[in-house]
Amino acid sequence: MNAAYITLQDQLNRQVPDVFSRNRVLAAAVALALGAKFELPSSVVQNATEYYAAQHTAVARQKLSYFNESIVFDLTFAEELTRAFWMLRYNTVHHMNVGLVHYPLGFFDTIMGVQQVFDQKMHETLNEHKDAVLFLSKLARDLICGDDALPVTNGVTKA
Repeated sequence: MNAAYITLQDQLNRQVPDVFSRNRVLAAAVALALGAKFELPSSVVQNATEYYAAQHTAVARQKLSYFNESIVFDLTFAEELTRAFWMLRYNTVHHMNVGLVHYPLGFFDTIMGVQQVFDQKMHETLNEHKDAVLFLSKLARDLICGDDALPVTNGVTKA
């Protein structure tokens, strides 16, 4: 096993003492890393969910499955979150909610459409484990993306 997986597992165990939460935190960290990697279309598409399915689902499954061979986590949940993180980026770039609707979440959550992508329970879970998810996603990105990792700036992948 790659030593980086051992480092990630050690950090996960240290940062998330609750065994039940570890699986969800790891899935979220890996999904965030992968969801940030996938390119966004340069303009609005007719159906963003279908676009994601056609362009990214196969690669997401491949990379998540490969990662899961070293550290086991809920693949289905990670696939859903990968799509959700990508969709959040897509909505932010192409469909910002500016002043149209009031949601019970914060300012940035509202204008970025978080409530359209994540339910309240997932929102709370990600907030509760924010530091761990963000830190672990950096480690996961190096592992899951390897040499083909592209820098991401302002929600749009740069070549």
